Amino acid sequence: MKKFLSIYLSIYLSIISTLLAQKFLYMDFKFLMQMKSAIFLLLLLLSFQVNAQDQLKNNIYSTYSHVTGDRYSGGSFIGQGYTIGYRRYLKDRIYADFSYGRLDYEGQNSVFFLSKEETGRFDMHFFTLGFGYDLVQKEKFILSTEASFLRIRNRMLESQIGEGDNITFRQTNRFTDVTARVGLKARFFLTDNLQLIPSIAYGFQIEQFETSWLNIGLGYSF
Repeated sequence: MKKFLSIYLSIYLSIISTLLAQKFLYMDFKFLMQMKSAIFLLLLLLSFQVNAQDQLKNNIYSTYSHVTGDRYSGGSFIGQGYTIGYRRYLKDRIYADFSYGRLDYEGQNSVFFLSKEETGRFDMHFFTLGFGYDLVQKEKFILSTEASFLRIRNRMLESQIGEGDNITFRQTNRFTDVTARVGLKARFFLTDNLQLIPSIAYGFQIEQFETSWLNIGLGYSF
């Protein structure tokens, strides 16, 4: 049963990895299939060597975040900022994860995005709450898949009457986008407690934004 589960998880991770890669890279179909096959073979090999390790239950982390997003009614944004998070293991491989962060972003191709004169810097706040599962546990390396609730909040144009110098009414407001996010997160152990943590993620477009996330930072287990 454990061998079957490991193989199943390897296939699952291969598919997810390819889908996420398409969000960040422009590749031709042949190269994508080659990459998918290589990832599958590598993870299949790793699946027979996975061994559970004694985990420190708590982990705090801080990362640099690069995020791109498309708005459902037109327009897009690019943002850079930070994420601060906490995770706690509930079982040998299962953990809960909470994070909060802010982005300094630039909106484009939509009148609803505001200038920095109106919003200030780091106006976009986000919050996540979810669960993760360790697909691979090695002495110096852990690879996990995560699914989480994602909440994004930022100030945008709500309504306006008139244009240019003839604006008679203009109102802005803070809008909240609630959605789900899935991703992959790796931990490379630099010491027994300190890790380098890169991750990629994809946020579904349920209300406003479809987002792609690239993060890298440090974590500490205790």
